[in-house]
Amino acid sequence: MVTPAAERKAVAHLMDAHRLSERRACKTIGSCRMTMRYKTTRTNDGRLRQCMNDLPVSVVFADRDFQAKLPPSTPSLEAGEALHRLSKAVPQFDNVAIKAGDPCSIFFTSGSSGLPKAVEFSFESAERAIAAPTTLGFNAQSRLQIVAPLFHTAGWVWCCYGLTGGMTIILLPQASPDRMTSAVADLGASHVQWHPTMLDTVLEQQARNPRDLSALRMIAYGAAPIAPEMLERCYQTFNCEFSQVYGLTETVGPVGHLAPAAHRIDWGSGGPPTVSINPGISLRVVDKDGREVAPGEVGEIEVQLSYPAPSYLRQGRRIPIARSDGWIATSDMGAMDTDGYVRVIGRWGDMIITGGENVYPSEVENVIATFPEVAEVAVFGRRDQRWGQAICAMVALRPEAEMSAAEVIERCRKQIAGYKTPKTVFFVERLPRNPAGKVVRPALEPLAVELEAAG
Repeated sequence: MVTPAAERKAVAHLMDAHRLSERRACKTIGSCRMTMRYKTTRTNDGRLRQCMNDLPVSVVFADRDFQAKLPPSTPSLEAGEALHRLSKAVPQFDNVAIKAGDPCSIFFTSGSSGLPKAVEFSFESAERAIAAPTTLGFNAQSRLQIVAPLFHTAGWVWCCYGLTGGMTIILLPQASPDRMTSAVADLGASHVQWHPTMLDTVLEQQARNPRDLSALRMIAYGAAPIAPEMLERCYQTFNCEFSQVYGLTETVGPVGHLAPAAHRIDWGSGGPPTVSINPGISLRVVDKDGREVAPGEVGEIEVQLSYPAPSYLRQGRRIPIARSDGWIATSDMGAMDTDGYVRVIGRWGDMIITGGENVYPSEVENVIATFPEVAEVAVFGRRDQRWGQAICAMVALRPEAEMSAAEVIERCRKQIAGYKTPKTVFFVERLPRNPAGKVVRPALEPLAVELEAAG
């Protein structure tokens, strides 16, 4: 039985429990998988319907709670029933004609800087995800704890590593500190995905209720840089190696890693850089006119892949992500040194222009994050008649810590230039983050408005 590529449509998934088996089954029958995150809100109900209308979805596999939220015209199957039917159907598809360029999977960007975009991977580009970089130190005995959801490339890529390498995969439905440490202490997880915010909560958990984490061999992290003070605490607490990861949904996962040895170098107060680029990948930093900048100068990061770049899907149309010359504009701002190490500073759209000066949020965040009372911080700009944009900081304090807005501002003034010092400080219990651990920056200003209105 041969299924032409033109007849293949997406199979959407709104759950995690069965995705590993369904991924293999969908590949066997030549269908294209679309993974989605879903949280029940009126806004998300509308977005879900828009996704169903925009993309060629044939059937949705979902938990029963999610099925009720689908448009009435959308065919759907409960996840367990879907897997049962797929297992029976697979033998009928021994001769499915799959070409390297056929669509394989559809993922959505995290939406940390705007609405999520649908990104379509081909079979050829998706297959490169199975090759694990040596910097992660995997072997056949490794036990991978995966806390990133499988609708994100971070979780999906690690599952590919584990399945291809014959490793044990430990999937956690929720990333609580207790579950994460239990998976190490009780299940022997040797390699984990803990971004800096998670690391901070696990460090606090270990201080209150120490567990035996001697099984840990590697902590991989991304989404945000790690402060030198936190890295030192991590070495003392976990006694394992670290590898930082850099990549985008648009690059089909990681394009660069910072090796464990690089974390042991004294990089000064700025901490370690973000990555060195993976073999076969090209990276450059350019100015607004597309010209490469000198080492150490800040510009936009562009990457060129050694495999076919994916495409955006918008209203049924494929839109190339890479330009005709093969380069992908990441919208990340950064600088590269003479040794090829890259430091990501922030997103292009996050830059604050205050009084005619450019300020990157990370410059201010890195200072406030060193205050012992602060658990997490995000800096953003708000429209201001005098300054154009006024710098604001949203701060979550550690349990039982006390600190006033005036104290935050005064300490900043002692460490950074006056124009970089926040004009206003807001206090929250926690920052708005997406499942990948990234701060959802478009949510910061509306949250600030709510806090002001509440007094």
